[in-house]
Amino acid sequence: MVKGSRMGLELAGVPLVMTAGALGRDQKGVVSPKNSFLFVVIGVLECAVYGEKYDISNIYSPYIANYSTPNGMKFNENNDLVPGTNPAQEAQARSPMAADDSPDEDSIMSPEQTEQFIQILAQGLATPQRTPILKRPDEVGLEYEDVFFPALDGVPLEGWFIPAKSNRLVICNHFGPANRQGYPGHLSGYPASNGIEVDFLPKYKALHDAGYNVLAYDLRNHGLSASANGGISGVGLIEWRDVIGSLRYAKARPETAGMEVSLQSLCIGCNSTLVAMRKHPEQFEHVRSFIALQPVVGGSLIDLSCQAMGITGGVELFEPVFHQMTGFRVAEYDMRAYAKDIRVPTMVAQLKDDVITRQSDIQAIYDGIPVEDKKLLWIEGSTIRHHGYTYFSEHPESMIEWYDAHSSKS
Repeated sequence: MVKGSRMGLELAGVPLVMTAGALGRDQKGVVSPKNSFLFVVIGVLECAVYGEKYDISNIYSPYIANYSTPNGMKFNENNDLVPGTNPAQEAQARSPMAADDSPDEDSIMSPEQTEQFIQILAQGLATPQRTPILKRPDEVGLEYEDVFFPALDGVPLEGWFIPAKSNRLVICNHFGPANRQGYPGHLSGYPASNGIEVDFLPKYKALHDAGYNVLAYDLRNHGLSASANGGISGVGLIEWRDVIGSLRYAKARPETAGMEVSLQSLCIGCNSTLVAMRKHPEQFEHVRSFIALQPVVGGSLIDLSCQAMGITGGVELFEPVFHQMTGFRVAEYDMRAYAKDIRVPTMVAQLKDDVITRQSDIQAIYDGIPVEDKKLLWIEGSTIRHHGYTYFSEHPESMIEWYDAHSSKS
């Protein structure tokens, strides 16, 4: 059930939004677009629990001034949910949402509300929230070394090297706004995962115990890596330089030079790897295998986000705002166009019912990979994107099997 006040909606008891102060509302409770950068847009969209879909417009509505949800839920001057407001529609708001539901006339925002929403959406993607590294590998019994190395353009990157007694190395990055350790979604102030803690340490331990060295690093503007490019996220269009930096570091480090290298890249990190493969294919000639977990197709993310709020033509509205913030176009984030540049054995993994991803996009990426040795893994049982990120920590078998099939076991 959706419950709570306008400043703190909950879904099945899990807090879904930050407080008004953290979001930068003014004294009247109106979102200030320039102060709303802490709003993490992707996670808040995923208003779903364990496979049940809910009307995600009820999660965005607290951030839009004077907005009543498409299902008739309204808020009073104290920002409390008004009980009994249109009971039939309010009951529907607490029920699973049919996949083919379309917004009715009441869901149409005013031009001012639409503008607010687009600003929030663009700012959340352009300047991701930096998150703390709360755990270290020794907490799961792993020896490790803090390492640092330059990206291709010289930006200092921070990471961990976790040694194993083998000649095999897996280089791992992360999604945004996470870091090499994961994402503290279980803590107040980090709303991007519907209360889910994402912890990569069990995944690293599974790799280590299977005989793999691990190099895990923070992308620029994330974790402990340096700020760069004015704090702007390129969603892969800038961060590809970090991928090249990690590959070059592995080649230059005495312990890892000559090792069999495989990759695991997530979300923005996956986009970064795909862009790097296009720009510098020679840097990947020695890579044995690749796991591409939940790449981002920008147009679909924006379109589905806007549809949830009853906004039509979302990409057209979003494009000029985001372009002014970052200089990038939405079409540049279409990873379907980059699939043809993958030249290594690849497993594409994706949460099947992710509410901000179209299955057809992921299928198109997989179909577009021009290598015979490839696999498509659909992760089932949830609609919350972050359950895709925790999958290999909880179920490492398919990950280990893939890497084992492309290594010499030495």
